[in-house]
Amino acid sequence: MINDIVAGQLGKISVLLELEGKDWESKAFRDAKSTVKRLERPVSSLYEDRGHDGLKALDDIGSGIASVIADYLEHGSMAKLDNLCERYPDDVFDITKIRGVGPTTTRKLLDNLSVETVEDLKQAAENEEVRRISGLGPSTEQKIIDGVETLQSKEEAVLLSEADRITNVIQRVLTGHDSVNEVHVAGEQRRRCETVSELIVVIATESPRAVHSLVRRHEFIRDALDKDENSVTYAFAKGDVSITVRTVAPSQFGSALFSLTGPEDHVEEVHESGGSGDFEDEKDVYEAASLPFIPPELRDSGEDTHKVNPEQSVDIVDKDDVRGDLHVHTNWSDGRGSVRDMVDAAEQQGYEYIALTDHSKSSGFAGGLSSDELARKNEVIETVNDETDLDVLKGSEVDILNDGSLDYDDTVLRQLDVVVASVHSQFDMDEAAMTHRVCQAVKHPLVDILGHMTGRLLLEREGYDIDVGAVLQAAADHETAVEINSTPRRLDVSADTARRAKHLGVRVVINTDSHSPRSLPSVRYGVDQARRAGLQASDILNTKPIQDWPENMSF
Repeated sequence: MINDIVAGQLGKISVLLELEGKDWESKAFRDAKSTVKRLERPVSSLYEDRGHDGLKALDDIGSGIASVIADYLEHGSMAKLDNLCERYPDDVFDITKIRGVGPTTTRKLLDNLSVETVEDLKQAAENEEVRRISGLGPSTEQKIIDGVETLQSKEEAVLLSEADRITNVIQRVLTGHDSVNEVHVAGEQRRRCETVSELIVVIATESPRAVHSLVRRHEFIRDALDKDENSVTYAFAKGDVSITVRTVAPSQFGSALFSLTGPEDHVEEVHESGGSGDFEDEKDVYEAASLPFIPPELRDSGEDTHKVNPEQSVDIVDKDDVRGDLHVHTNWSDGRGSVRDMVDAAEQQGYEYIALTDHSKSSGFAGGLSSDELARKNEVIETVNDETDLDVLKGSEVDILNDGSLDYDDTVLRQLDVVVASVHSQFDMDEAAMTHRVCQAVKHPLVDILGHMTGRLLLEREGYDIDVGAVLQAAADHETAVEINSTPRRLDVSADTARRAKHLGVRVVINTDSHSPRSLPSVRYGVDQARRAGLQASDILNTKPIQDWPENMSF
């Protein structure tokens, strides 16, 4: 967790430097942030062992940034960040998160308006004060109003992956301790919702005081914010996150876990069916209600539990069903692992195949490959294929251009085993234009998979305007698969869209969009999304061996 905290501080410095027009220095701190987040050992441990030289030895960290990190490790703050923050309002970081408000616009707003908070900025936009600033207009005002409303609706939430990191800290402290019988997360996190607004851990114990004493002593737990007879809500050291630790007697653990997992309407329905009372095992709650056990991921589906056959088990996809990943990047474009590195990581996952799908030529921001570079990469893949039992597939994540055409011509596309088509530019097109653009790509006979359909980034930006139903129908008509992108900040498409895809007969693929070997295990988050959609292994392309894939796949 110390790495996350330090990386977060470096990221804030990067944001403020970008506001000041110091792009090169901003990028240096942004790269350093990524380096610290990727570290496999605590940066504090590295500093204790090797001091300033140990920090300088890391990729993308020079003497200056090493000193900034050391400042935090020694004093608990970064003087550079503190000095930069003095020049800006407290809400500056929230302002920079508003969709459509980049560094240049933010600087103009702060220079010309007396705003201290995002609410002040929203008020200024509503009062039409923004359009008085040179270069800004009514469209900017509307983006600000919409962006602030989105930000405020999500400001208490964290990504599911972040929730997992936080609760893992608590679980590691408690698991195996004499006073703890059982420990489990509950709430939205257990239902594997995309974002989590309330973190809850349920603990079976006969010694609640001993449990809370253990929790309070952990280095990442701050103050107790609220408490009652059975639960305490603690402030967590990272950001404004809090976590509620609920202790119950072992005989009540199943009932408490069920009720705290939610959602309320599902809990009420099961209770009304006879599943109330004290139970040690959650499965007994459902048995008492004459229902099969319903996985937490399906409890948000809105399905009437009274219609569930008590004799029928609920069978949905599991992580072990996934046989390979069909959207992975290497250091040929913007990835951080070689072809060999990514293949080795896939083998460690127990996969049968992997498609290496680096960016196409128009993605200059991501080191997109020219046709010649792609050909050379394909030669490397052929060599590696001779050295492994894994099927290493030649692929590309090909940009969908503004008119719906693809970034490579058909001659190049025919050299590939897997073509993932994605939008990476011009997110502000109107719905009709964006829908036409994406549907044109989906209809292309050499496109196998539509990547991250809506372009959303959870808690950062909404997806672009697009008619999801029309895209899914085009995918069904042209036998193009739709991706569930497992990157925790994407999880694109949503569970609802994946459910619609299944009903239309559209094949779904669970990919990670990995840019490093360490990211391949994030497939679990795509599987979570598929489970929330009620998908079975048979609904998902990459749960099948290659020989069982449809004939229209490119190779």
